[in-house]
Amino acid sequence: MLVLVDADPIVYTAGFAAERTVAPGAKVVGPKSHALECVNKMCGAMQHKIASAHDEECEFRYFLTGKKNFRNAIATIKPYKGNRDPDAKPYWYKEIRKHLCYKYDATIVENWEADDAVSMLHYSYEPGNTIIATIDKDLKMVPGRNFNYRTGKWHDVDAASARRAFWTQVLTGDTTDNIGGCYKIGKQRAAKLLAGLDDSSTALEFYGVALDAYTSSIVEYGPATGYEHLGACAALLENARLLWMLEYPGQLWTPPGIPDERFSYE
Repeated sequence: MLVLVDADPIVYTAGFAAERTVAPGAKVVGPKSHALECVNKMCGAMQHKIASAHDEECEFRYFLTGKKNFRNAIATIKPYKGNRDPDAKPYWYKEIRKHLCYKYDATIVENWEADDAVSMLHYSYEPGNTIIATIDKDLKMVPGRNFNYRTGKWHDVDAASARRAFWTQVLTGDTTDNIGGCYKIGKQRAAKLLAGLDDSSTALEFYGVALDAYTSSIVEYGPATGYEHLGACAALLENARLLWMLEYPGQLWTPPGIPDERFSYE
């Protein structure tokens, strides 16, 4: 069994575990050995739990996000992840990443993110041959076996749930990544808008509900949406492309009924 690990959260979780805040704006940083020990404990516990749940041997592959990301170029409504403090990283950030590469043979991916790499490799295998190990909700947009190494819980994500998760985020956006979604729509309203659609509904029907919501938001709120100048179709397209988990390198999400397209991130 191939286990695909989104290792970005490990860097932050283990790194911050080696620090403690003693006063506002002041913290004590433990030694590098403590931070690396935290990494080993996290990885060891995750591997043990996953291997214990399967009779067959498990192969673990770890992925880390590099510096280049195609989403930076296509985000115009808001800067992609522009709400994050670039300095808000663990003190031992670089050392932890090096340790993951050296001890766990982690791959640093460029042009997209670690969760995209996990998603693409997952799609390249027959269903049932991979496990996705992550704490990232974005990978719940990818159907398959999912293990949350923070909670220790398993999730079997079917195709219908994955599709609904994607369209929910197209409506709500993702504040973590500074993706606004459809203006004034939160989880509850998104659920109501999608409530009339079920597993038999077509991709075009999901798209139609989302497009109607974006169109209505522009009519009601105008410039306050931040995307009135783009129009509903272009705004939805941008957010969907930012949110979509890649199925293969160079993919850009396209609306239902439109031929898929590829482009270079260089």
